[in-house]
Amino acid sequence: MANWHSIDELHDISADLPRFTQAFTELATRLGLEIAPLDADHISLRCHQNATAERWRRGFEQCGELLSENIINGRPICLFKLHEPVTVAHWQFTVVELPWPGEKRYPHEGWEHIDCCQGRKPLVFSVTKSHRKNAFQPIPYAAQIYPQCT
Repeated sequence: MANWHSIDELHDISADLPRFTQAFTELATRLGLEIAPLDADHISLRCHQNATAERWRRGFEQCGELLSENIINGRPICLFKLHEPVTVAHWQFTVVELPWPGEKRYPHEGWEHIDCCQGRKPLVFSVTKSHRKNAFQPIPYAAQIYPQCT
């Protein structure tokens, strides 16, 4: 199977990874957060067009396997397990969350957040402008997706 960086349908998110990594690093530094002890589960994308989500899905199907597809809050959300990881800081993510767009519009299509655990507390670490004031947010459905944190 191909590496996700080499898939045409994923060229935009491959190009977007340095922006996300830099924003993530800057936010962690500004917050004085030590990220090394955090146990990260997966990385997530955001898009505001169904066509983008469908294109990314076609791309991930070429370099990984679909782990799950569920309807959450009225929209599909897929989890893919990649054969080659997405690298951010010291983490190697093999699981990518791909949500279809909902009513909310995001200012940027691309990498959006990392879901992680701090001790037994599951958190979303988001670098999007709309979430920066609340960079860490509790996950209400944590027990369903983070058995290691509960």
